[in-house]
Amino acid sequence: MTDSLSLFSGDRPPAFNTNIVTSDEALRLIGFVLVQWGALMFEIEGIQLRLKLLDPRVPKALKVEPRNLVKAKIDMLKRLASFIYVGERPTAVDEYTALMDRILKVKPKRDALAHGIFHLVDNQNPDLVVVYHKGVKHPFSKAELRNLANEIGEIGGTLKGFDSWVHYESTAAWRDKLQQQNPQ
Repeated sequence: MTDSLSLFSGDRPPAFNTNIVTSDEALRLIGFVLVQWGALMFEIEGIQLRLKLLDPRVPKALKVEPRNLVKAKIDMLKRLASFIYVGERPTAVDEYTALMDRILKVKPKRDALAHGIFHLVDNQNPDLVVVYHKGVKHPFSKAELRNLANEIGEIGGTLKGFDSWVHYESTAAWRDKLQQQNPQ
């Protein structure tokens, strides 16, 4: 019979595997949340780059790069909306601001999943995921994880199509003109 202390007597530390007690579905949903967030941040970066570099309506003072903090980037994009979308659809600035606010609303939950500590003792129920982030316990059910991922995905998709919605009339007129010039 060997005692368990002998495992530690070798030249190298023994390898152990942490037994994370949660379902495969919960792990997939965590991944879904994080991938959706990555896609959303890709949209944010693209909008930020396009507006700052290419749009002459943006004042030079607002073209300063915010630190790599999501909140700073969102605040900058909210300020830019009044320059970019004024004179377009009447509700464009308000809709854009509401979209940016939705990002800030889901960010703490995403941050808890991405940066929180997975607590083994509190994760004995495979239908829940419990993380601690900034000293606060965050339990997530599978439904909450799915809803969070879907919410982030909807924000990203809406953001992707936002300019097409804002400029629909001019884009449709341009399309119609092209179709008249090049009938098929």
